[in-house]
Amino acid sequence: MRSYRKDYEGFLTQFKWDYMVTIRKNYRTNENVVRNTSNKLIKQIDEIQTAVFVGEVDSIDNKNLHIHILLSTNDKHSVLKKLNKHKSKNKGDDIVITDIEKQPDIGSSYITKQFDFSLRKNRNIIWDLIIK
Repeated sequence: MRSYRKDYEGFLTQFKWDYMVTIRKNYRTNENVVRNTSNKLIKQIDEIQTAVFVGEVDSIDNKNLHIHILLSTNDKHSVLKKLNKHKSKNKGDDIVITDIEKQPDIGSSYITKQFDFSLRKNRNIIWDLIIK
C-alpha cells in the first residue's frame, strides 16, 4: 500500500503554522462533528488565514475521534485571545492550544501521522484545508 503521509506533509510544510489546537469533545465525535466543530471555530476567528484539520482516532476509544487543527494567522496575539475565549466557553471539552514556535516538533509531520494509520486500519481520513 502506498503511503501518502510524506506527500501531505510536504504540501503542508509550505505554510507557516502558528498554532495547533487539539479538541476532544465531551461526547461521541464522528466525521460530521469533526467537520462542523473545525469549520465553526475557523469561521469565528477572522484573523485565521489558513487552517487544516484532521479527525484522529482517539487512543482512549478507537470508535471515537478527536480533532487537530493547524492554524496560520495574521495576528497571533489576537488569535490566542480568541482561542482562549473559545476554550472558556466550551468547558466540557478538552482543548489544548500549542504555540508551534515554542514547540516546533508539533506541526505538519505531527498532524499527518494519522493518514497512514487510517489507511492501514481501512478507515476514512477526515481532513480539509481551508484558505480564507
